[in-house]
Amino acid sequence: MIQDSEFYKTGFELAIKNASSLQKVAKMAAESNEFGMACSLNILSAEEALKAIFLVLKSNYPENDIEGFDKIFRSHKFKHDYIVDFLILNDSMQAINLKWINQIEPKLNSFMDLIKDYPIEIPNELHSVKAEIEWLKNKSEEKIDLEGVLSWLKTANNDKNRGFYVDILKDEWQSPQDFDNKKYAVEKDYTIGVINYARTLNEVFERVGNLNM
Repeated sequence: MIQDSEFYKTGFELAIKNASSLQKVAKMAAESNEFGMACSLNILSAEEALKAIFLVLKSNYPENDIEGFDKIFRSHKFKHDYIVDFLILNDSMQAINLKWINQIEPKLNSFMDLIKDYPIEIPNELHSVKAEIEWLKNKSEEKIDLEGVLSWLKTANNDKNRGFYVDILKDEWQSPQDFDNKKYAVEKDYTIGVINYARTLNEVFERVGNLNM
């Protein structure tokens, strides 16, 4: 297995770019009232964003084995099952981040208030840390609709296939034309949420890395 951060970083950039492209084409399909295809493309976009999440982790910990890393490129079901665990973990991560912020921020503010009246310049590093804490706090307060995403994922792979193909289910015809704008709007919101989360996760690692330099 390759153990090179830049290799996986390139993979992240390719995956997130493709996720955005698929979501863009989905929007174009919806504007032409092709809602079945638009929904399917959104789900494919979300799957690419899931790859991007894996690749962010792998690029920052290239020497570590990430369970299911190979499957993320091969199994649609694995991607859908994995994000369930990931989103549940995300709520825990947010709680930990906020707890850490609530501990460190008051101490930093007190120190900066203490020295501001003295004829010394507050180090740029302290301003940088304060700015990063504020950014992380804002991101930690952003909520993913966990219940909605989990409900969506139960039918996402089936919806993806239905959006592309005519089929028969229980002696009834299934068609991409059965999808409507309301269904598309739901798929779009969840997809954008996963894409944004992948980007935010990457930015968190980049900002923490810059602080450690």
